[in-house]
Amino acid sequence: MDTQEKKTVALFFIFTLSFIFLLAIRKEFCSATDSGFLISAGREIWNQGKIIDRDYFSCTFGGHPWLLDRWAPCLFYYLVYQWGGIAGAILAKAALIAAGFFLIGMMLLRERREPLLVFSALALGALVTWDRFDVRPQVVSMLVFAGQIYLTQVYAADRKNRLALLGLFFLLVLWANLHSEWVYGEIYFGLFCLAEAAEAARQRLGKIPPAANRPRELVIIFSVYFLSIFFSVLTVDLINPSGWRVLTLPFLMGQNQYWHRIIIEFKTIYAPPFTGIILLVYAGLLGLGLALNWKKVSIREILFALFFALLLLKFRRTLHVFVLVTLPILVRQWDSFLVKIRAGRKNRPAGLRRSAAFARAGGWMGLTLVMVLILCLLIFKDPAGRFGLGFHQRLYPARAFDFIRDQGLHGNIFSQVDLGGALILFFYPQLKVFIDGRFLDLYDDRFFRKVYLHIAAGMPDWESLLNEYNVDYVLIDRWTALPLRDRIRQSRNWTAIYDGEDAVIFRNSAGKR
Repeated sequence: MDTQEKKTVALFFIFTLSFIFLLAIRKEFCSATDSGFLISAGREIWNQGKIIDRDYFSCTFGGHPWLLDRWAPCLFYYLVYQWGGIAGAILAKAALIAAGFFLIGMMLLRERREPLLVFSALALGALVTWDRFDVRPQVVSMLVFAGQIYLTQVYAADRKNRLALLGLFFLLVLWANLHSEWVYGEIYFGLFCLAEAAEAARQRLGKIPPAANRPRELVIIFSVYFLSIFFSVLTVDLINPSGWRVLTLPFLMGQNQYWHRIIIEFKTIYAPPFTGIILLVYAGLLGLGLALNWKKVSIREILFALFFALLLLKFRRTLHVFVLVTLPILVRQWDSFLVKIRAGRKNRPAGLRRSAAFARAGGWMGLTLVMVLILCLLIFKDPAGRFGLGFHQRLYPARAFDFIRDQGLHGNIFSQVDLGGALILFFYPQLKVFIDGRFLDLYDDRFFRKVYLHIAAGMPDWESLLNEYNVDYVLIDRWTALPLRDRIRQSRNWTAIYDGEDAVIFRNSAGKR
């Protein structure tokens, strides 16, 4: 690759990362149910100088144990929010996402893969995972996972690279204290170790001379794998007041069938039409690439693609994990196929070689045009209005929140789940919420079914349940059709103190305030 080609590749790398960065700028702050309470948790950790292990924010589960597995990202987002507000949090999230894709791209370019193919795959992978680009700790896990994939591939290319293996160990121990998605990282590393053992067994059965020191290398990587699990659990148990149990959250989520039925991200593959089509295209290209080079596909790549594809079929929540794992596989298989095509160019006439050069230039121009058109579509034609550095207005009753602030309301407040996090962020400790998005790690499904849904549906016991938890206010936005709105209007014990275009707020005029 000459100097001019290197400059072209560098420019398009920057352009592709800029595309991903802009793609990640979404008005998901507080409309992603978790954003508010996570930043508030970071605030409490900062103010108290310790990791919290119980609920401070609700009037229903106040004082109950809270398995906070993601305390470090909470603290990070809080500090960013303090410095840059809403815009700062969204920009930080976008930077973390772009950095993760940067690591994957650097790894593939280091392997001397076709740059146009690498950048096309990165853009496609970002489009597939776009629906998961929220202000949440999963974004931090995306970056750490990309780092693990990078280090794993560095070690696979040079098994004498002890620094990469040591980096994997420390990265996994760090990840365990960032988010319980650490489990996916350990599964990835475990599959890598199994693939290495299977490859050694295949060579022995096929009477192929094994690589030098192969048995010793297997002992080393399996030792690092089990030591990473041991020290991860140990450090979490020593640092987190809730102990190692916080790392079991993914397993709890996998076992709770009720949450799987009602929470979209725990369901089987579901996506808005646009994202769903892109996912089908991505999966089709991945499968076709594996089929075209089936004889050259490694055991490691088969294990990775198969396991994480099955995981995605069960939980939409793992979409970003699937894409990060399979992006290198997609690029490598299609690059191998293109190598076969390029191999025949040497014997072609000069005219055909020039045509191939023009086709490659057209590919660069086509990729640029597609990315620009997608960004224009998101900026100017997004019907949900989710592009930008502010709030998603359809999920954020700004005027009702201004009323709460101006009137200085204090006490306990009931709202739909989606607004709980925002109420915590802006009005705790003056207001304590009835419920928010902390499913499984705080609220149980019995409370959700027997209490929250009874109230939201306006069942006969709705008022007695509100009084049982000393609820002073009820906030219902205009975009959520809760039967409670009609029931509460008919009650003499509740008075509408705010009735605007975005929400209605009722006050308990009979209860203690």
